[in-house]
Amino acid sequence: MKKMTALIVSLVFFFNTVAAPSLKVLAGVFTDTSGHSAEEYIDKWASKGIVVGYNGKFNPDANVTKAEFSSVLNQLFGYKTPASRTFADVNSTDWYYSIIQKVVANGIIEPDASNRLYPNKALTRGEVFAMMSKAFDIEPVSGNTSFVDDSSIGVELKSYVKALQDRGMIVGFPVTGGFEVRANTLLTRAQMIIVLDKAYGTLVSPSPTPTITPSPIPPSNSNSGYYSGGGSSDGSGGGSGDGQPDIPASLITDGPITLDYITNLVNNGIIDIIQDDIGHILVINGTFTSNIVKSEADAAKVLNLAKSLLGDAFSATAADLSSQKLNEGTSTEASFYRYTPTINGIPVLGSQIVLEADRDGVVNSLNNTYDFRIENVDTTPTISSDDALQIAVSDIFSKDEAIKLLDNIVSSSGLSIGDARNQLLSEITSGSSLVIYAVVRDAEPELVYEIEFSSDTFVIESDVVDGEETYISFNVTYHVYANGVKVGTVLDSYENFDGEERPTAIQDEVSSHSGYVTIITDGKNFIDYLRGIYIHRTEVKMGWNEPNLTLPILTKSDGLNNCGASALANLEKVYDYYSDVLGHKSIDNGKVPGLQIHASIGYTENKAYWHNVNLEFAFGKPHNERGLDTVGHEYTHAVIQFVILANESNYKQDGFSYSRDSRALGEAYGDIMGSLIENKTDEGRWLVSEDSKAVKNMANPSQFSHPSHYSKILGIKDTQKNSVIFDYAAYKIMTDSRVSKYDTKTWAKIFYRSIYGLPRDATFANARGAVIRAAESYGFSYNEINSIKENFDAVGITSNDKVGAVEFYGHYYKNFSSGLMTWKDAALYCKSMGGYLASITSFGEEKFIEEKFINNNANTIYYWLGGTDQDQEGVWRWESGEPWNYTNWLSGEPNNNANLEHYLGIWASNPEDNLTKTFWNDFTNDGSTPGFLRSGFICEWNRRP
Repeated sequence: MKKMTALIVSLVFFFNTVAAPSLKVLAGVFTDTSGHSAEEYIDKWASKGIVVGYNGKFNPDANVTKAEFSSVLNQLFGYKTPASRTFADVNSTDWYYSIIQKVVANGIIEPDASNRLYPNKALTRGEVFAMMSKAFDIEPVSGNTSFVDDSSIGVELKSYVKALQDRGMIVGFPVTGGFEVRANTLLTRAQMIIVLDKAYGTLVSPSPTPTITPSPIPPSNSNSGYYSGGGSSDGSGGGSGDGQPDIPASLITDGPITLDYITNLVNNGIIDIIQDDIGHILVINGTFTSNIVKSEADAAKVLNLAKSLLGDAFSATAADLSSQKLNEGTSTEASFYRYTPTINGIPVLGSQIVLEADRDGVVNSLNNTYDFRIENVDTTPTISSDDALQIAVSDIFSKDEAIKLLDNIVSSSGLSIGDARNQLLSEITSGSSLVIYAVVRDAEPELVYEIEFSSDTFVIESDVVDGEETYISFNVTYHVYANGVKVGTVLDSYENFDGEERPTAIQDEVSSHSGYVTIITDGKNFIDYLRGIYIHRTEVKMGWNEPNLTLPILTKSDGLNNCGASALANLEKVYDYYSDVLGHKSIDNGKVPGLQIHASIGYTENKAYWHNVNLEFAFGKPHNERGLDTVGHEYTHAVIQFVILANESNYKQDGFSYSRDSRALGEAYGDIMGSLIENKTDEGRWLVSEDSKAVKNMANPSQFSHPSHYSKILGIKDTQKNSVIFDYAAYKIMTDSRVSKYDTKTWAKIFYRSIYGLPRDATFANARGAVIRAAESYGFSYNEINSIKENFDAVGITSNDKVGAVEFYGHYYKNFSSGLMTWKDAALYCKSMGGYLASITSFGEEKFIEEKFINNNANTIYYWLGGTDQDQEGVWRWESGEPWNYTNWLSGEPNNNANLEHYLGIWASNPEDNLTKTFWNDFTNDGSTPGFLRSGFICEWNRRP
């Protein structure tokens, strides 16, 4: 039996008749309660369906029978499972048959020696105390009470009465010399309601199922029949060096990878998991399958075994996967298999899965952003690609730079504005293709046209004094909705580069890097033929731009010789660090034969960036190229583009996608790797771009008013600020005394390796998992791994695991926070996890959900429940199939506003006179109701998930 936890606060039962307070309730429910001292109490509880009458009467002064009080307890606590027993005085045709069965199953009442329950027996106060004590799971207490009529309390009831008195729950009736409990006096139905009304605020949830706290034991990859940390006795290696037990490998199978299976591995300390706010598994660290993975086909097999975790229609083929090897020839060699889905032949942006296996094919991790909702996207466009192209073109030509360029063409050529526009369009290369846009976790996947523009440079300004010209080109990507309610509108657009703005430099002097760089020039470029690096000068306005490769670099009047030398020297240093320390050759690691590294200097705006379409670095004025960490930052952007794959045939589409977390992660990895490559030991160690003027402080985000905790993360346009949250975590991780023995190069290897494990649309939580897995691969001990986890936790990048559900009388519940998920998607998600959107069939179940999931939320924040009348207006049903026999609608609801509200939400209010702090409303499928903010949904299971 699972009972209620007795978390009762200052509950006092008065059984004398008292005047009812003024309460705003429905009046006149029964014909025989008018004027009764308990009238408003009775009406209030009857309006909630907790107490009922007969033929319009309540009989307030009649005695309460055991069956009637059992019915009230059943309504309060929502007992789910009936007993499978027969009793001498209970027949299957009795109105209370199923109620009695459930109350017996939960240990509230028991038959006597003759197998009788006496359901129609009137209850004394003492018997009510006993039943309520059992319902609240209050253990009986032996000994005498302090009531003056203690001797009159039956022996079988006294321990329950004393337990309630000891908790201050019973005061009794005042008499000379103290208080009487009057345990043997019969209780009337009206008195029962007063008792319940005073008690309702303390009805709390049952004790929760213990939260799963995964033991972070990195499994070894031996074939000994056990998994252990593999560490040495001094704690320098893996988990067993910290005294962690070996784990039987027999728990790991080659069969289906279900939630139950994963939960068992978590509970046994074999794996760690990380979940997002809605319970989706983002990361599995540790060996979770005995299948060996040495090819894309092997990896596809493992992913398909995890189908129930990913989506009902999930199916991977070898053709959907690509693979990369890392650290070949060393003990840390691994292969990373990247799954990029397509739906009906249409590629998906986002929703990637990365599977890691060691050199023997043992699977060590899974990093996942797969969104099951992509399986339901309508892949039929309602506008053509030409239509979408024209929409994007119209948006481009609304920009100031394009307007200025068109004016120049008109004034210089005499063409009309229409002809000038057509001439310009003829020189802009564009490509349009259908994709499923699934890179924003809180938004619905959508069918869109992805349109990429690129062009040669055009002069938009010319300085007659010194002859310098300012150029513009079009290198921008658009996404335009291809169908649905937003068809024909722009989802987003962004310039094809990664970079950041730098403040004005403190000084203009730059190092000549004498002794490190040998200058070779062809008159236009500084060249390092060995590494394939070319430095050239430009004078281009930032925006949709690309470098002009024709301007000579040797103009000495503005000091470009030194700038070119600095750019070349720093690129050589970064190139050598990636090559010698990390084993990454050039920016592409040999993927593109003959690829050269081009960088331009002297941009008119103060920015540094990596252009992922032109495959080129740019360092603006004044002298961004002087900072080794700045150059390392931008070089890391290029490396990421060639590591995080989307389309191996077109590297211009690779790297992190354009979403809040992933975009910020790109900047954070640039900061971290730039700092490690620069390897300063002074105060500049954690400052970013301090050789010009610092723009970030990884050790102190507040110095530049940057957020330091994930709860403070900003929107996608605040990429640079958001990145400092992850920077700060990295700083805390690397400076923790528990990992002080590891040098800068080890940390560089760990963060570099973690990049391979990340999906394109990775969240900060995905990156947490990837960093931890990388540290495990380099032999970090159990305590050292814990230090990493604790420092991620400290900045709000948590594991958020929700494997353990909370139990309420044999059913299990989880709250998932996804404020933008529709009712239908929430129902589908619960179903995909083996459950259903939660039903509420009793007052007790509502109180449980209120206290466990909703009570602390502000007014108007609501969650989806599994109620709907979508099949027939006004006929509500539960997704679970349970009977619709309890409601808690807000006054005036459901009202089916605009004939669109067919889906149930529960929300928090703060009524002074209502039995619950929650109400129900009907909403539209997308939940777009003015004045309400959707917070998520609640799933329910008939068994432990």
